[in-house]
Amino acid sequence: MSKPKILCIDLDDTLALTANTILEYAIHFDKTILNRSGILKKIDTCGDYYYFARMLGWNREQLINFFDTYYIDYLRKIKVKSDAELIIKKIKRLGIKVYIVTSRRERENNIVREITRQWLKQNKILYDKLFINVIDKSKLIEQIKPTYFVDDSYQNCLNVLQTFEKTKVFLIETDFNKNIQTKNILKIKELKELYEFIKGDVENA
Repeated sequence: MSKPKILCIDLDDTLALTANTILEYAIHFDKTILNRSGILKKIDTCGDYYYFARMLGWNREQLINFFDTYYIDYLRKIKVKSDAELIIKKIKRLGIKVYIVTSRRERENNIVREITRQWLKQNKILYDKLFINVIDKSKLIEQIKPTYFVDDSYQNCLNVLQTFEKTKVFLIETDFNKNIQTKNILKIKELKELYEFIKGDVENA
């Protein structure tokens, strides 16, 4: 029996509309806690998921303070992408195992894992395994050796590609990374493009 194909997929800004919520909280934090303007600098070449900190010119201390203040609150408010439920369901129908791999930092009492599980359940996102608190995704990918990997962080995509070249790596385009030039990393604008690629891959296997 052949080994099942595996998709490792990011959560925030990939399956979820995280930016809509996090920017709202970040602007509020910048104004009320840091006593600054809350004005966002336009950015479209951010290689990681700290686009909001770069847009507001925060240093590491300010970023940590933001997470300490609002992290759990904003995680509860994040909305799902409108097509995420359907696309993941269609991918699983192709016989693909879906592993959700997120860098969300865990807190005491496993609260982040519980919030994430409830969010996935409420939004009817099917998955086979959930990995939380994955700081270096390339190390996990090296162990799992998935067929496909998709993330909104260019740095994560690059690290995975350099670690395990056999994995097909996709960068999902956002307003904050859309002008990054990629090599050997497939850029997609919507999840349906991911499904079409995997569907063609499976049919031509």
